[in-house]
Amino acid sequence: MMKSASKALLAASFFLSLANTAPAFSASPATADAAVSEGEIKKIDTEYSKLTIKHGALKNLAMPAMTMVFVIDDKARLAALKVGDKITFTANNVGGELTATNVQIAK
Repeated sequence: MMKSASKALLAASFFLSLANTAPAFSASPATADAAVSEGEIKKIDTEYSKLTIKHGALKNLAMPAMTMVFVIDDKARLAALKVGDKITFTANNVGGELTATNVQIAK
């Protein structure tokens, strides 16, 4: 019985130590340039104000390049965007929801 309790305590200590590391999806205090990402709009969901974006690495969120859905913070901005647009944006974790802010058509 003591052996299993020791193992449980060791496992709990390990997982608690992981909790003290920086979360994978939080913004870091990096420079503003590091937070600006590039991507291509693959889908626009006007009903729910969401964009599917194929993007490069999101350095401020420590995420690799992939295609994923973001909520857009400026619903009025959706009208100026279309599928296939190359964009720059800032990805943020807002209350556990990935959000695209400062969305601009790339020059």
